[in-house]
Amino acid sequence: MLDRIAGGAGMGTGRRHSDKLHQGELLDFWRVDRIEAARLLLLKAMMKIPGEAYLKFETVETSGGRAWLRSSALFRPRGLWGRVDW
Repeated sequence: MLDRIAGGAGMGTGRRHSDKLHQGELLDFWRVDRIEAARLLLLKAMMKIPGEAYLKFETVETSGGRAWLRSSALFRPRGLWGRVDW
């Protein structure tokens, strides 16, 4: 709702393809920072926060030919308010 009022990053024009992602493309209020097919997806938050926030999804192969999906949330605070917020 706040994005609609302030015209924030969540008001993107939409994706080029509904089932394919490309580096630099907006996905809601995230930007695709890095992508490696079937291996890694790194999304950078485009919302107004006191620092930088990322979502990281990666596949991790295990013995026996199986794979796990590992997700991580990363935040680098900026300034005093970023550290207080964190």
